[in-house]
Amino acid sequence: MIHAEEPDRWGAAERLISLARKSREGGNVNMCQALKEMMQESRNDGIQQGIEQGIQEAYKDLIIKKLAKNRTPVQIADELELELSEVQEMIDVIQKEQAAQA
Repeated sequence: MIHAEEPDRWGAAERLISLARKSREGGNVNMCQALKEMMQESRNDGIQQGIEQGIQEAYKDLIIKKLAKNRTPVQIADELELELSEVQEMIDVIQKEQAAQA
């Protein structure tokens, strides 16, 4: 499955410092520009995470439909052009979710 990296508080501070150093103007650090760049990077990360979650949900829905048609994990992986391990991992998640709802 696709996994987005977890945000890291220290990493964010280090990234802000790095951006500030890159955006020096006349020997001064432009913190406003560094903050704007950090916010844009955070937005981009959030958008990417949303896309990845949407893709995972679409695959999950397809796998549920294919399981209902008695397809095997190998067949599903082949039909969806995914690795068997990815399909099996999603099947495990689906089964856990279904068990929790029962």
